[in-house]
Amino acid sequence: MKLGFTLFAVAALTLVATAALATVPADFPPPGSEEATVWQYDPDTDSWGVAAHENCEAFRFGAEDNVFCNGDFVDADGKVNSGPLTLDVEASVAQYIEATLGRSNLTFYVLKPYEIAVVNNEVVQRDKEYAADCIDLGIKSNGNVTVASGPIGQLENTEVPPDVIPVRFAVSTADIPYPKNDPEWKGLGEELTHEMLEDQEHEVNHLKLWCEIHTSKCNSACDYSGKLNLYFILEEQKPWVITKLVLPQGEREDP
Repeated sequence: MKLGFTLFAVAALTLVATAALATVPADFPPPGSEEATVWQYDPDTDSWGVAAHENCEAFRFGAEDNVFCNGDFVDADGKVNSGPLTLDVEASVAQYIEATLGRSNLTFYVLKPYEIAVVNNEVVQRDKEYAADCIDLGIKSNGNVTVASGPIGQLENTEVPPDVIPVRFAVSTADIPYPKNDPEWKGLGEELTHEMLEDQEHEVNHLKLWCEIHTSKCNSACDYSGKLNLYFILEEQKPWVITKLVLPQGEREDP
């Protein structure tokens, strides 16, 4: 007997969403399931259209259930009820990430790669360190996110072997006004990591991406370049997303 199509005698059919939902299957699609058409409302046209698969999909599965009786109880209105036939309804919402890098390039124009200073009554030549915070990082997500990077390299020129400028990076909250001398700075071969908890208002949260260069009198007069790859770890992503999107195995890269 198919649920919802055939009724017997005076029995009334009631679909009840259970209070304790079953565990959403990790497999995608669920084993033994069949796809159901999903419709999406368009407020601009006040109409419904079939939803794109990249937005939402639905599958029906589980055992058939039925009732065959003349009634099981009388409700408060004096109506004869049967059942119930129980339908478990679940929605598994994937974690999303919306990330924006305010600018894609940062260039230092260095006039003084070193300085002459008097230290303990002695004249010394010492390296210079410069840092900039002009890169804004905006993140919006419906779950906890970790900002990470690939292994940090160095700035290099085109000489053989290349001359290098050491570089360090740090991520901070937007309210930090100047560089801090703390362990958050990451250098050669290290990776950035900064945890951001889910914003309950689900608005964009802003971070500062800091960059520091270390120059010396030995740096040749030429241009140096390097890259930093940023990644965003979706800490609360649903396991079925891996199958749905056919995500490959990979490692964070050093550019």
